[in-house]
Amino acid sequence: MGSMMTRLVVRLVAAALAGGLACSAAAQSNGKRALAEQTLMRAVLERGAFLACARLDTGKQTAEMLIRGWQIDLTDSETALRVIGYSDDEIAALRSRFDIEKAAPKFADLASLGAYCSVLGDWRTRWQRLLVILPQIELRRLVNP
Repeated sequence: MGSMMTRLVVRLVAAALAGGLACSAAAQSNGKRALAEQTLMRAVLERGAFLACARLDTGKQTAEMLIRGWQIDLTDSETALRVIGYSDDEIAALRSRFDIEKAAPKFADLASLGAYCSVLGDWRTRWQRLLVILPQIELRRLVNP
């Protein structure tokens, strides 16, 4: 009877430890997901602000480059998102959610946009020197600390 009780206790302890590890892994995964989405949110808001200000330019080239650059950054982020545990469907949903066009603030007139951009500062220099949030790099750091 004592041997049977010992085995039962060992099994219960092993099950509790396995459950604890599974909960810990799930918590880490959820934590990484939250950090990934925060990273994407900060990055798209920053780029959206740049996109809004790029519309002050008479040509469309700057805005088009910002849009293409953001799309490339999202594509480069997908590997890290998969490692964190995102499925292809979830990544597609993130692409839609973090659309730079949706993140770009809209203004009723050019004067309001100009005032906003003056508060933003020299966004062109920040963008050209890559002094911006690069989500793919931050997400890689999250995956490989």
